[in-house]
Amino acid sequence: MKKIFDIYIILILCIAILFTYSEANAQVSTVYSFGLNSSAYSALTGATQLASGTGATMDDALYTGVPIGFTFKFNNVNYTNVGVSTNGFIWFGTNDPLSTTYTPLTYAGSLDGAISVFGRDLIGCPPPVTSGHTPTLRYVTSGTAPNRIFTIEWYCVRAKTYTAGTGLCASFGFSNINRMDLQIRLYESQGNRIDIHNNIAPYCLDGSFSAQVGLRGNVNTDYNNRLVTCSGNSWSAPAVGVANSSTCASVTAS
Repeated sequence: MKKIFDIYIILILCIAILFTYSEANAQVSTVYSFGLNSSAYSALTGATQLASGTGATMDDALYTGVPIGFTFKFNNVNYTNVGVSTNGFIWFGTNDPLSTTYTPLTYAGSLDGAISVFGRDLIGCPPPVTSGHTPTLRYVTSGTAPNRIFTIEWYCVRAKTYTAGTGLCASFGFSNINRMDLQIRLYESQGNRIDIHNNIAPYCLDGSFSAQVGLRGNVNTDYNNRLVTCSGNSWSAPAVGVANSSTCASVTAS
């Protein structure tokens, strides 16, 4: 039986990176295959809030025991809850990362596994942002058995530090500078599919920053990730990561 893992990385549209999982093995590096798809981004409604704002609860914070709402199999192990980091990733198992873990795929500590949508030092996006768009970390389980979907969302977040850009976004009076909306979805059906969504396109990028995107197993040498550089490939055609430290870059406005 195959399990599907989609990473939806949204710039102009939603690009899906598909990984397929075979239960015969328990290594993310060898049992997940890759593909692409597209979809529109939809912010969560009716979700349970873990944190909000631009303070400490949205900066280097961990939230453990978050209920998935069904049994989800990752890397051939069943789980009913996950841990969530404000720094763009979730993890499985009883061992927690550090609150200052910004690179979950290379983290040397003990984890059963991790899924990283944009693993780096993230914060709630500071003003100016569009009115009514409060930075929020939230989750919801939707649908009915056996077709439920668990979604965790980092809404209105930003890289805490980045290489300064040209200043064009601010000079034109844009809000939401360097803002991102991120989601990870776990599917009860469809072979325990996983989707990862990164919504950047509607917002003005003015700076350069990168993050880890992909999966890791119970050791950091077992990984399956993507690589996007400022030249040679793109988010719509990411390359296979060449090391567990490979990252996906966002490019400055020009």
